[in-house]
Parts: sequence; C-alpha cells; structure tokens
Amino acid sequence: MDFTFRQIKLLQLLDQSDLPLSGKQLSEALDVSLRTVQNEVRDINHGDFGRLILSDGHGYSINRAVMKDRSILVRQSRALEMDSDLTALLKLLTLDHASIHFDTLCDQLYLSSSAANRKLKKLDEILQKYHLSLSKKRNYISIQGNENNKRQLIYDMIVRETDANFNSPDAIGKYFTDLNFTRIQDIVVQAIHRHNYYLEPCHTSNLIINLMVCLSRIRNHFPTEYPELNIHPDSTEYQIAEEICEKLGEHWSFLFGSEDISFIGVLIAGHIKAVCPAPSQEDHEHQLFFIEKIILETFNYYRLDFHDPSFLNNFVYHIMALIRRARNSQYVTNLVSENVRELNPFIYDVSVHLAHTLEKEFHINVIEDEINLLSIYIGLMIRPSFGRDYVRVLLICEEYHHIAEYLSRRLQTDFAEKLQIVDVLTSIPSNLSTQNIDLIIHTIPLHILGAQTLLISPFYQKSDSLAVENRLDRILLEHQNLQYRSLLLTYFNQALFFRNEGIRTKEEAIRFLGHHLEHMGICRQGFTESVMHREALASTCFFESFAVPHAIELDAKFTQFCVLIEEEGILWDDAKISCVFMIAVNEADNDKFSTIYGGLVDLLCDKTALGQIIEARDFAAFISCFE
Repeated sequence: MDFTFRQIKLLQLLDQSDLPLSGKQLSEALDVSLRTVQNEVRDINHGDFGRLILSDGHGYSINRAVMKDRSILVRQSRALEMDSDLTALLKLLTLDHASIHFDTLCDQLYLSSSAANRKLKKLDEILQKYHLSLSKKRNYISIQGNENNKRQLIYDMIVRETDANFNSPDAIGKYFTDLNFTRIQDIVVQAIHRHNYYLEPCHTSNLIINLMVCLSRIRNHFPTEYPELNIHPDSTEYQIAEEICEKLGEHWSFLFGSEDISFIGVLIAGHIKAVCPAPSQEDHEHQLFFIEKIILETFNYYRLDFHDPSFLNNFVYHIMALIRRARNSQYVTNLVSENVRELNPFIYDVSVHLAHTLEKEFHINVIEDEINLLSIYIGLMIRPSFGRDYVRVLLICEEYHHIAEYLSRRLQTDFAEKLQIVDVLTSIPSNLSTQNIDLIIHTIPLHILGAQTLLISPFYQKSDSLAVENRLDRILLEHQNLQYRSLLLTYFNQALFFRNEGIRTKEEAIRFLGHHLEHMGICRQGFTESVMHREALASTCFFESFAVPHAIELDAKFTQFCVLIEEEGILWDDAKISCVFMIAVNEADNDKFSTIYGGLVDLLCDKTALGQIIEARDFAAFISCFE
C-alpha cells in the first residue's frame, strides 16, 4: 500500500506524540476536515500494514506494537508521486476522455508502459467498489458501467482530493478546465431565484460540483446512458434546468439535449425550496401531513418533547427534500454534521429510527449523511428530558466591605446553571458539617478532611472564575457518572454475562447475545433479526473500542443488558473490539433510553474504565467496575 502525503503526515504527528491526539487536533494540524481525518485513519488501517492507528474516547494514537519499524514512513514518502499519478489517471478517464489510447495515456502522464499497467491495475480495484470496470479494446482504455456510478466516483474523488473545499478555485480548477465554479454558481443561483426558490447553503456546493461533473462529461462527448428520469417538462425544476442550460450554452457554447436538461432538473430536485410556497395540491398536502405524522410518532415513541414546535414545519419540508434526493440517487456531503453518532448516540439513534420508517413508507434508501442531517434537526428540536443537576456550595469568606455579599452575587450570576449556594459563612464554626455540601469555596485558609474545597481571591479575578468553572464542571461530571453507574447497575444479570466464548465476528456476537435474551423470555422471537437490521442501518460500534447493539423496536419484556467480553477480540466492521453490550429496552423505559444508552457510551469512552471491564474475570469483578 502506498500512503498519500497526508496519510504520512498524519502518521508522523501520531508517532511524535506521547499522548493521544483528538480528531480536532489532527484536523487543525493537517488543515483538513474532521471527516477527512476519519477517512484517512480508516484507509490506513485497511492497508497492508494492518491497524497502525488506535482510537478511543481520548483520541488517536500510533500502534507501537505494529509500527516498530520507522522506515515504513521513509519508504512510503518516496512513493508519493505514484499516488498523484493514480489521481491524474482517474481524471483522464472520467473527465477528459471517453476513451484514450494506451500510448497517449503513457505520454500524457509521463509513465512507462509497465508503470501505466501497474496503475491501471490499481485503478481497476478502485472501480470495482463502484461496480465499474476498465475496458481495453484495440489498445483504447475506457471505464465501463452505470453513469450514476461513474459520476459518484468522480464526485468522491473531488471531495477527497479537495477536502470538500469547494469554494477554492485552485482546489477544484484542476478537474474542470475552462469551467468557472463561481460563474456557474451565479448562473444556477440566479435561475433558481428567478423562479422564487432558493438553495440552502449546505446543498449549494454539492449541487454545483455535480453539475460541473455533468457539464464536463457532456462537453467531452462522454456517452451517457441516463437512468429513467422522473421529471415533467412543466415542473419548476425542469424549467429552472432549461434556463440554466440556456445561460451555460451562451457562455460556453454547450449543446444540451432534452435528456441532459431532464438530468440537470433531477439534480436540482430536492435541493431547492420555495421562498413563498404556492398553494399545495391535495396529494402534496397529504404527503406533508403524513411526514408530520411520522415525525410526531417517532418523538412520541421516545417520549420526546419539542423545544421549539415552530421548527416542525421546516423539518417536514427538509424530509420532503430528502425523499426527492433519495429517489433521484443524489448524494450530499455535510461537514457540519460529522461525528454526530459519537457526540450524541441517543439523538443519532432517534434519527436512525426515523430514517428506517421513511425507508419503509416511501421505499427509499436513506444514506448516512442524510441520517446525520436528521440528527442535527432533531437535536435542535427536542427539549432535554433529564433533570437539572447543581453543585451545592458552601461559601466561607471575610465579612469585610460586604465581600461575602459581593462574592455570592457574582457566583450566582456567573454560574446560575451550575451551582446552588446553600449557605454563606463569615467565620469557621467548630462543629462545621459538610453533609449535603459538594464544594466549599473559601477566601479564608482552611483544612477540612473529606471535603472538596477551593480557595479563591476575595477580589474574584478572571483566574478565580476559571478555577470555579473547572471545579464545578468536574463535580458535575462526577455526579453524572455516579447517576449513570447507579442506573446501569439495575440492568445487569449474572446469567447474561459472558466471557471468552470464542466469538470472533459481529454477526456471531449479535446472534449469540440475542439468542440468550430470547431464550430467557426477555425478548420476543425475532428480536435478534431486528438487531441485525438496526446494525445494517448504521453501526453501533463506538471509537473502534466497543459496541452497543440493540433492536429498532423498544419492546422487551423488561430492560436488560446482555454482555460479552472477548479478550482476543471481535471483528466489528473495520475494528477489532473486546466488549459488546446488547441492550433490550422495555417500552416503559423509553424515557430512560437516552440516559441508559448515552450514559453507557460516556462511561465506556473512559479508556481506564473500559480496560477494567475487559479485565474483569467474573461477574462480581465486572459489577465492581460500575460501583
């Protein structure tokens, strides 16, 4: 495997660091998006050298056991030119020429025949992932396969190579000779505005890049076999596409056929929204009502409340656009919504449930990027269902120039959401009780055994405010972890704790744990298949360290965990993990599912806690990890 320059730089950063580096730190150091970092880590770990990068809740680190030989990086640095050749080869065959003579290809890329053949072999491996293939007839090279798959390949190549930096002319200029991104964007946006519609910012770049791919292939006379295009010439999207094609034709002397216009209209569908929606037809109104019903049923199922009910209408229209994109096999890239699953697993799970319902009702496929966008909407809409926690504070300070009153007022103003001042003392009593006190903030030197204390200045400077905030956050986190542990302890059962059963794959683990839950009568027959289906929608593996599989339906007889620990590891998607917590949830605990699921993930993100759980030799030792 030949690493790219960015992959080598990423490995060097990790190799030079004694501590794990977060995805954010790596993205800033490499000047790329978080998603690009995640993709690079995945690609590196899929390579010939095995899993070079480890990850957990603290970040990424180099696998010292695997990469003992630092010369790996030196050797790979020398092979970077080959990677750029492969990109150039792909561009040549997808954007510049429908077919090209092998000798011409070698001349244009300055490759020997043997080097070109090696590159073509590597390219064919990439094409297979898109259900495409290389064809070589009479020494002419071309790419064969479905047009949609070809355009998806091109789109992915551009996104990957430019880090989705679509607003930089230099970043995308090398792919589209004589096509100006900014000019095309102006033509498209103006045409859409003239029809009283607008483009959402998160979709603008996706649409323009897809359109530029389309224009480049039309200009270079690539044979196009369009799929069945479900768009009527009287539709707004078709009329906008017609206007866009007319303007582009004037500017670049393009000739567009009716199928080309239809295809561009399909690209536009699902990306635009009416500035002032016209009166809807009866079937349109029915679909809006049906989508709203699905949203409300999903929220009721998880017992969620709306934080802002007025947001519901926007969400309905977003899902309408999602359905159109799905039906037209359109693709979206949303850097804003990266890492949603790890940051809030419960909201992501609600989104997966909603996506599953949409797939079933509208016969579509909802891709992961769309699920991420659903998560963003849902996160903005719901009201937190858990109770507020406060740090109970005792304030001890001098009664001098009203310092006690001043400090009390400042603390309650700055940290109204985090603390409650239980009492204010101006001297230290001999029988001071710290019962029901979480923290003593004081300006008078004192030593109290068994109590958390924080000395601050009576002047309450910026450093004092930061010290108070850090201590409050630490105590609140301790409270949260204690609550999580207490709650989780009620759902473990010795009969459902398994260790070193010889399970080695994800499917084996799911079927093993699901069988025991069904056999004990905790879950209905079919529970295991529901877990398998939920896993197919989106992985329940977190940070390549542990998995929390569960069914789509929350209909267990009662809520219970079924735990499997395998010290030799279980292959779960692309990661090897040692810990699986399968959850079966009863409907009566739907309102607790957020805390159960999110709480478990938060606890397992602690590398030390996870290590202790994996090392637990029996159920008693396992339970002690949560006490």
